Amino acid sequence: MAVYNPLYTQYLMDKCGVAWFKFDEVSGNVADSKGTAVGTINGGVARVAGWNGSGSALSFNGSDSKVVFSNKIIPIGKKSIRFRFRTTSDTGVILSTCNDSSEKGLIIQTGNGLLRLFFLKGVSGQYSLDVPSLPYINDGVWHDILYTQDSLNNVQVYVDNMNHPVASTKLSDTEYIGSRNLHLGCTPSSSVFFNGQIDDIEIYNDVIDPIAKKFLLSANNRIYSITQIPDETNLIPKMTSNTTPSGVASTSSVYGSGVYPYLAFDQSDSKWLSGNVGGKAILSYKFAEPKIVSAYSLKYYASYNGHNLKDWKFEGSNDGTIWDILDSQSGIGDWTSDVKKTFLFKNKKQYMYYRLNITATSSNTYVALGEMEIFETNKLLVNMSNCTESDFINHGVDEISFESSLGEKKVERTETTLGAGRAFQHTIDLSRHRVDKIIL
Repeated sequence: MAVYNPLYTQYLMDKCGVAWFKFDEVSGNVADSKGTAVGTINGGVARVAGWNGSGSALSFNGSDSKVVFSNKIIPIGKKSIRFRFRTTSDTGVILSTCNDSSEKGLIIQTGNGLLRLFFLKGVSGQYSLDVPSLPYINDGVWHDILYTQDSLNNVQVYVDNMNHPVASTKLSDTEYIGSRNLHLGCTPSSSVFFNGQIDDIEIYNDVIDPIAKKFLLSANNRIYSITQIPDETNLIPKMTSNTTPSGVASTSSVYGSGVYPYLAFDQSDSKWLSGNVGGKAILSYKFAEPKIVSAYSLKYYASYNGHNLKDWKFEGSNDGTIWDILDSQSGIGDWTSDVKKTFLFKNKKQYMYYRLNITATSSNTYVALGEMEIFETNKLLVNMSNCTESDFINHGVDEISFESSLGEKKVERTETTLGAGRAFQHTIDLSRHRVDKIIL
């Protein structure tokens, strides 16, 4: 089993988590720790000791035990699914959103002692994904499984060793939303029951790195990090029509008069409303000149609570035809009235066009959006006198580069010290060498 760090798992959940089922309830149904889903226990499901010796796991009897959810939960597109299980049985469904290849969705199961994972496309005998060469896992010991899928549908599967995937492949066809709601322990038609234990199911709407790889800087007995925050200035001006005062606001569809696309950029309490197109729509803004954008914010329109964005991609283009995916979100449901959600991403490229490519709403009819803003971001130096493990996970950076300038300093102080790590030191004779840039 891989080394488990609950602080890092919580960090990932806060960053891109969709659901986390710990199964640590004393009794009764299963609750998502993020508060977005509840699973109803059926049949002979029992709670036993958890995989890491703490908390609980669910034990399934292989004949009638299952957990049924009221929604699909598994996001479409970019995602990670991690869980732990053990079994001695040859065949059983661990989780599924469809019954068989005549339906669409995901099935993860054991088959003849092997781990099996595939996406079904609704055509009998055909698959969008059938991951090959997965190992035997019916040995009665706990196994740690991670499935990741990026925005280009590249897939990796890890078993126990989170440094190296046991399988790397790619979806061969379109991925479809599940025909059924999520089930644990069997198919939705109550067949192929699982006999064994399942624990700690983590679902994300991004590709996660299972191992924390973070960097901090140390100098003069102080610890530093670099963080990215949105600039205070919205790059889109207060729009008074689709083309004034500058740029162009456009959409793939509009519900009618008075809900035009520019109203999502007018910095007021008005709204843009798409046509009734099954929760799919595009909202675009074209700048007068290219901009480097690395953040955007969205505010939902409270009077249309059932039509909020749930799944979308934020994309950039320089010709309005070829689009690069800059950010992807799915399963977003915790909208609050008058509270903006801000999304950060890494981008160093200028684009003339930016758009929201919306693929699902909470009702899958028309799309409602109160306001959208687009930002550049600034890098700030975080100055810490001491550092805890939590600070390391939350403030450590994924990479260090001094190619761009740093803004104002932000000081944080703690009282405990960071554990042992690895320091890298190199002496440079500045009297002999000129240093213009340092990249670590």
